[in-house]
Amino acid sequence: METFESGPSHDRITRDVLISRKARKIKFDSHVHLDGPFSEGSARHGLTPTELINELVESSDTVDILAITNHNNVDREGRQEVVDKIRGRTHRNIEILLGAELNLRYQDRTFHVNVIFKDASTDYEAPESRKITLEELQELKEKNDIVIILNHPFWRAKSKNAEQTYQIITSLLETGVIDGYEMLHGSYLRNFTERRSNEKLINMDDSKRLYNIQSTIRCFIDFVLNNPAKKLAAIGSSDIHRPGAIGSAYTSYFGSNASLFSSIRAGKTKATAEGQKIAVLIQRCLRSMNLSKREKSVFHKNVELDRINFSSIKKKAEEDKRKKTNGQRKKRRGYRNNAVSHRKKRNSS
Repeated sequence: METFESGPSHDRITRDVLISRKARKIKFDSHVHLDGPFSEGSARHGLTPTELINELVESSDTVDILAITNHNNVDREGRQEVVDKIRGRTHRNIEILLGAELNLRYQDRTFHVNVIFKDASTDYEAPESRKITLEELQELKEKNDIVIILNHPFWRAKSKNAEQTYQIITSLLETGVIDGYEMLHGSYLRNFTERRSNEKLINMDDSKRLYNIQSTIRCFIDFVLNNPAKKLAAIGSSDIHRPGAIGSAYTSYFGSNASLFSSIRAGKTKATAEGQKIAVLIQRCLRSMNLSKREKSVFHKNVELDRINFSSIKKKAEEDKRKKTNGQRKKRRGYRNNAVSHRKKRNSS
């Protein structure tokens, strides 16, 4: 390890210490969609470059790095347009990476994986079949400087096939092709919590609505504990398709923009989400999973959430309940007033 002389006392300072002094918390969103060619056939499946730039510029605490990952399409033109237009709009050094969200066919299942290129000048084109095999993905990894992230692992998984899905995902992770595992899926978490009051989140029963989140957490924890020699990075991302969700979940690590790929490969990242409601939802899932102390340790080592202020949450839950009750009372009062006015009209006629 290289060392350096420091001042007249000639204290020896290692390179690691010097690097750590310059390190800061980096926010990376690995899953961003631009409007353009995609697989689902929807008329709109992402942000326009202008909308994305506005999101980045107007946010007070935006991400440091993001990857453009359109479905089955390496959108060089879209990425370059964002890079060109964002210059001069912000003083932040926001790095825009090139990637693609590919359909990986593995053991008769289709999974979405993000392939993110370190070199934006790559000439790679997504398969016309809109599907890629594990062998093809491995070959792509050998020929390019990339990281591969498994997106929303239990997306569309059925609870009745839970064990089989779990085994297939574990088998895929054991191949070593996957570098990162999407633990926190921002769009899903955001939509889930926005449609529910604080009261419903606190008192939510253990149902199929929590299956996706719980299975995602369980599979990651078990893999990490059963495969200590393998490095699997915990990933958080927004999977943004509409304005307003950038940074709803992201990947955080300490270092610099340049150390992103090495941090993911070393498994030194945290899946991160901000917001009290999301934190309450995740904690609700953890409570019903009955994790051991060791399993909880793995989770907290790889996931970062807002600290929950339960007194504030309960107060908001009570306010939600009171507003709902008052609204119902006003509604009933309105019905009664209408009935009275109708009777008066009939009597007068």
